[in-house]
Amino acid sequence: MFKHTNNHKMRKAVLGLAIGVASVMVPMGAAAASVPAGYPANSGTLTVNDTTVTAGQAVEVTGDGFAPGAEVALEFRSTPVSLGSASATGGGVLSTTVTIPASASTGTHTIVATGEGAAGGTLVLSAEITVEGAGGGGLAFTGGNTWALAVAALGAMAVGWLLISVTRRPSTTSA
Repeated sequence: MFKHTNNHKMRKAVLGLAIGVASVMVPMGAAAASVPAGYPANSGTLTVNDTTVTAGQAVEVTGDGFAPGAEVALEFRSTPVSLGSASATGGGVLSTTVTIPASASTGTHTIVATGEGAAGGTLVLSAEITVEGAGGGGLAFTGGNTWALAVAALGAMAVGWLLISVTRRPSTTSA
């Protein structure tokens, strides 16, 4: 059916394909075998009791996944400001109160907790918060109340128009 040369070419093609697949798969296997010593990877959660705050407000920060007794540094980010540090419990849980910096600008910021993870290495957790300014985060009120003045001006114009229309009578001409 097949000529000898076609069969020989087919074998070379299959052998070349097998070598190509092996050259891709062997490095993948080597990469999978070199998993870092800290595996499984560190994981945890960080939460705050109030995600909408004002500058200077105290919030409760809780987190887990830290090594037992680990010293955890807390930071307020946008412009990084240290919020101090706290120790994780024997179960690797962090629970502390921090104060949002009085200089915090209105907008979205992040509280970051960094410490030794339960699986070794450094664990970095974060929670997003929104800082609102006085009066609900809107723009500052910088003007006066002009509604009363506008109503008074419209009233004065109406009275003036009424006086002009009453005092102005058509002139009669005598011949």
